[in-house]
Amino acid sequence: MFGFLHGPRNDKRYRQLYATCCSSLRDGMGFRALPFVSYEAIFACSIAVDVGLIPPPKADAVTCCKARRRHSVLHHSEAPTVAAAAGFSNALAMLLAGIKLDDDVTDSRSLLARLGRRAIASRVRAAHDFFTEQQADFPDQLRQCLADHDQLEHLAGGVGLDTYTRPTGDAFGLVYGILPVAIARACDTPIDDGLVMNFRQTGRLVGQALIAFDCAVDYATDRKRGHYNPLRSHNEVRGALEYSQRKLIELGWHLGELIGFDSTTILLSTRTVRHRVATLVMRKTDVLKRSSMAGNHSRSTVPTAFSFGPLRPRRGICDCPCDACLCDGIACDGCAGCGSEAATAGDCCIGCTCPCECCCDSICSSTTGSSGNESKTGVKDAAPLGTTASGDTGKVVVALTPYGTVRLTNSSEGATESAQSRDEPAKSDSGVIETGEEVVVIRKEAFGLLVRRKPKIPDAPSEP
Repeated sequence: MFGFLHGPRNDKRYRQLYATCCSSLRDGMGFRALPFVSYEAIFACSIAVDVGLIPPPKADAVTCCKARRRHSVLHHSEAPTVAAAAGFSNALAMLLAGIKLDDDVTDSRSLLARLGRRAIASRVRAAHDFFTEQQADFPDQLRQCLADHDQLEHLAGGVGLDTYTRPTGDAFGLVYGILPVAIARACDTPIDDGLVMNFRQTGRLVGQALIAFDCAVDYATDRKRGHYNPLRSHNEVRGALEYSQRKLIELGWHLGELIGFDSTTILLSTRTVRHRVATLVMRKTDVLKRSSMAGNHSRSTVPTAFSFGPLRPRRGICDCPCDACLCDGIACDGCAGCGSEAATAGDCCIGCTCPCECCCDSICSSTTGSSGNESKTGVKDAAPLGTTASGDTGKVVVALTPYGTVRLTNSSEGATESAQSRDEPAKSDSGVIETGEEVVVIRKEAFGLLVRRKPKIPDAPSEP
């Protein structure tokens, strides 16, 4: 697996969809393609599930395909929608793999990357053929995105993140917009232009968040190797991480408006976005530390090829309990179905939203029962979001432009030190609100909190 938007590995539905896409790639592109299963392809399919374009995996679907053909949706389903989605997932995975290997060859002239590119060349061509069949001008538009990205890397004086991330966002928007087209054509139904535009906007936000995160994470390595990076000093790394975080929160809001679900239901795609926001927050300290060690050396002028994103982050060490914990201010609502048997089967923490994934085998084996409420889909709602009320106050920790993060304070008696505050995705209804300003919650919406700047209380007049 490689990519950026990985979902919670403790979510059984996500693992089922992952296994479905993995086995479909094995069935459609062969065994050699399996190392290139893409998180972004799985995320696109999760949106298709949530909007009802394709059915979700069955309740008894496997959570690990073990590279076997018999689990493939192509092998078991006659539904044209499922076959079209599987074909899209396969094609996107191989398209990203081809671009990634081209990038590695250009950057480091890696012999391993050259061999890998040759090994999957026919599969990459098949991926291009799939997209071209759905949209005739796809090759021209993709080449334009690559050319725009390359041109930005040759500009003297550097560019801002909004400008630098635009070609990557356009590229992802291009490919994401093809998914509803492929499904509509497979069913011989009219293409919904509005849905296509929504998928393109989704892809655009994914691409912008991804490339900004890539710039921040790779800053130290790029300085060491002399590779291009638009960040001119380690002081800009924090801004890139916060930019990525804001784009993810905007993505979550966009999905809430697209899918039209209420606040009591947590769907697969928005759960994935919330999980990624949480893990990004947890990685921020480590990334900033490594970037500061790289120093404030002048930026290299050596350009690199277009990159769709970094290899997946390594799984970190978890030190949080599973029952109603707070992980670096991010709420974890406990585990569903825990117990020694569940832990042994690897199905513990299925309902847990904790970003550090609770180290289920060692911790959840002693936990029984379920804490918190479950939605209609069987996935529990995040308790803090469910209890947030209008009128609550907090402080901005990632500037709202209009999307960002606010930190709410729990002043109730008996609250532990770790539970005194929590970070929540938020949107401002009153323009830009800078970091450190106080806000008041207007209401809870599908993905986060709608807030506005807290009115300042005028000083009482002094007595004469």
